[in-house]
Amino acid sequence: MQALFNIINIPFGWVLEFLSGIFGGNFAAAVFAFTLIINLILIPLSIKSQKSSVQQMRIKPKLDELKKKYGDDKQKYSEAMGMIDAGDYGSGYAALEEIGSKKALTAIAASKYDRAMERIDAQDYETALALLDGVEYKDSEEKRESIKPNYYREAFAKAVVGDSIAYGSYEQDGRTSNGKEGIEWLVLAKKDNKLLVISQCALDCQLFNTKYENVTWENCTLREWLNEDFFNAAFSEGEKTMIHMVTVSADKNPYYHTSPGNATQDKVFLLSITEANRYFKSDEARACVLTSYAKKNGAYTKGGWRLRSPGHSQDVAVSVNYGGNIDSYGDAVIFNSNCVRPAMWIDLSA
Repeated sequence: MQALFNIINIPFGWVLEFLSGIFGGNFAAAVFAFTLIINLILIPLSIKSQKSSVQQMRIKPKLDELKKKYGDDKQKYSEAMGMIDAGDYGSGYAALEEIGSKKALTAIAASKYDRAMERIDAQDYETALALLDGVEYKDSEEKRESIKPNYYREAFAKAVVGDSIAYGSYEQDGRTSNGKEGIEWLVLAKKDNKLLVISQCALDCQLFNTKYENVTWENCTLREWLNEDFFNAAFSEGEKTMIHMVTVSADKNPYYHTSPGNATQDKVFLLSITEANRYFKSDEARACVLTSYAKKNGAYTKGGWRLRSPGHSQDVAVSVNYGGNIDSYGDAVIFNSNCVRPAMWIDLSA
C-alpha cells in the first residue's frame, strides 16, 4: 500500500514543487494551478460523460416502452399457448400473430404441423392439407406433397361428368406478385377410376407451332410446351403422379382429308374435333372464358381455343371460336391469338 502511495505522491510532489518555484515559492498558488491543470486534462472525459448521460436520458423512454412491451408479450405468449392447448386455435394463432416474434410464429407453425400429423393419421387429408398450407416447418412441404394424392382420390371419387374440380395452379390474373391461382377443371368423362378433364378457362395464349410449316399434333411445338413447360409449372410433384400417360389418337378432320399424323403418348393434350363434338353438346357449352393472363400474352378478348386436329392442310390448325363454333378450316399454325385449354386424364388409383 505504501509503495502505491509513493508512486502517486512523489510525482505530484515534484509537480507542486515545480509550480511553487514558478510562483516565487507561493505554495497556495501552486496548488491552485495544479488543480486547474488537472481539471483541464479531465475536460474531454467530462464532456464525453455528459453526452452519454444525455443520450441515456433520451433513449430511456424507448427502453421503458420496449421493456413494457416485451413484458406484455411474454404474458400474451403464455395466454396464447393456453388458448391453443385448450383447443381455441383461431384465437391462439391470432394472438401469436399479433406478437409477431420469431418465437411466436414458430409456435404457430409447430402447432399446425402437429395437428396436421394427427389428421393424417386419422386419414383426414383435407384438413391436414389446409393446416399445412403455407407452413414452413420441419418436413411440412414433403408431407403436403405426399398426402395430395390421398386427398384428391377422396375428393374426386364422387365427381361426375359436368362437375368442376380444382387441381394444380397456374398464373391466371396476370399479377405474378400474388402467386399462381388454382386451376378449375371441367369433368368430361369418368371411366375405370379415371377422370378426363379440360380446363374451365383458356389458360394461356400459345402458337400451335413456332414455325410456319406442315406440322401435326405429333411434332408441333405446342405439344412439347404442354407436356413440359405447362406440366411443370402447373403441378406439384405429388399432383404429377396422378396425371395418367395416355395414347392420344390421331383423329382425322371429318371435313377434310388432311393427314393427322400418328398417335402419341401424352399426359397433357388438346381435344380433337371429334372429341370436342362428343364431350360438348352445343356451341354454347364449348365457349369459355379467357384468363387475364391469356389476354396479356396476346389472346383476343374474344379469342378461341385450339384443337389438335389439322385444318384443310397441315400448315393450319383447327380451333373453337369465341362463340363455341368449331372452325374446321383452321388458322395458320403460327396464328398468335388463339388460346389453350389443356386436357388430361387423372388416375384416381395412382
